[in-house]
Amino acid sequence: MFIQSEMVKIDEIHRAVTLGNLRNVQQLIDRKRLAYCRDQMGATPLHKAVIYGQKEIIEYFLDRFPSTIHTRDNSTFLANLALQ
Repeated sequence: MFIQSEMVKIDEIHRAVTLGNLRNVQQLIDRKRLAYCRDQMGATPLHKAVIYGQKEIIEYFLDRFPSTIHTRDNSTFLANLALQ
C-alpha cells in the first residue's frame, strides 16, 4: 500500500509521462515498484507513455523495467500490444 506522500509522487510520475518529461520520470522513479504504479484507471506509466506516444519514455521503461510491458490496466489493455 502506498502512503500519501507516495500517492503525490505517483501523480507526478504520471503527469511527467503525459508531458513527455523523461528527466522528471527518471528522477521520480527512485524505487522499482514506482515503475508499476497505477493511476485511477489502472494504467501504469508505460501504458500512459504508449497512449501519449512518448517514445523516449517507452524506451526508458523497456530498457530499465522490461517486465512492465506485461502489465495490464483495468480494461486488460496490454502495453506490448500497443507497441506492435
